Amino acid sequence: MNNLSSPQVAVYLEIFLLFLAFVTALILYFLVRIVVLKSLISRGKYAGTFLFRLNLPIVFLLVTLVLKIKSIRDALFPSQKFNLYLDAALIFFFVFFLVRLIDAFLQGWYTKRSLSFPLPRVLHGLILAVIYLFILFIILNGILGISITPFLATSALLTMILGLAFQGVLSNILSGMSLHFTKSFNKGDWIQVGSNEGVVIDTNWRETRIKDRYSNIIVIPNNTIASEKITNFSYPDNKSALTIPVKASYSAPPSAVLEALYEAAASVPEVLSSPKPEAYVLSYDDFGISYLLKFWITDFDRKHPIKGEVGKLIWYKFKRRNIEIPVPLSDKLGTVLKSFKEKGGVPVFDEDKERNFEDLIKSTFFRYKSGNRDGELIVTEDEIREFDS
Repeated sequence: MNNLSSPQVAVYLEIFLLFLAFVTALILYFLVRIVVLKSLISRGKYAGTFLFRLNLPIVFLLVTLVLKIKSIRDALFPSQKFNLYLDAALIFFFVFFLVRLIDAFLQGWYTKRSLSFPLPRVLHGLILAVIYLFILFIILNGILGISITPFLATSALLTMILGLAFQGVLSNILSGMSLHFTKSFNKGDWIQVGSNEGVVIDTNWRETRIKDRYSNIIVIPNNTIASEKITNFSYPDNKSALTIPVKASYSAPPSAVLEALYEAAASVPEVLSSPKPEAYVLSYDDFGISYLLKFWITDFDRKHPIKGEVGKLIWYKFKRRNIEIPVPLSDKLGTVLKSFKEKGGVPVFDEDKERNFEDLIKSTFFRYKSGNRDGELIVTEDEIREFDS
């Protein structure tokens, strides 16, 4: 077996030393990361967040500068080829540092003013990746003289393969970008997507997470959100209108009912005084007049407790004004049947009971005459039979 020549040994040695330098840079990166997390970020220091973003380029840039020191370079990497690689690495990590520095300043500016960054995380990361890849191609072609045409051809083929393999993932990414570009919602907004309602706690390249009223975390893929109807209760402002339908008897003057509804809403502190609560007459129905109370709130998280408080006060306001709330027809008929039963009912001969029961079943007296339940029995057959007996 032929022994390796001295130039080959030197090349392998330089590759090994470069690998050691890379590992050393990674170890320093994680050590600095731990120190920054424990000593600065955990205490809420802005400098910690700033250094955290610059940690990676600074460490690799410093390691490259150390390797560029003449005495170290001549001792470890005597060949001119590896010196060229060090020059390329130095330029790349320096530009990498400048890009991260500008990015850290921009994010810090928004953080200090308690503003959300205008770009979503997925788009922000994609833009940085494209910039780094563009810089790498320039260095490979301009400094090292490596043709990037094979890389571009391979990238196109790889993109096609990955596109076919990750259609669902790419669909979520594109849908997430579309949602953020159109500003459909932001973190902290109360939204409804299909049948799911909650506050947005996080959104990323694949999914959006909302927390519903039962403190459950609902994870919805972005492509599902993009295809559903979205209701944003926090846009354009945090004022949301709630409505309560109410029915009152014909004996109550509409003006008195509307006044009672308005007072009930205005008596709840969490109901906004501007815009003022509103009440309307909706329709004249068979057993009463239908009204609608509309009012606005800002704390949509307490939607149901506020509606419950207003509904409770409506009952008290009606009672004080002797306004009757019509009971359902089925309840009234149940009361009538109960009174007949308590009084012994109407005496009927046994042979006529079954015929009377069949006539009652076929008649329209015990059936709804309008609405979605038109023609259905208001009470059960057993109750009709008791009435017949």
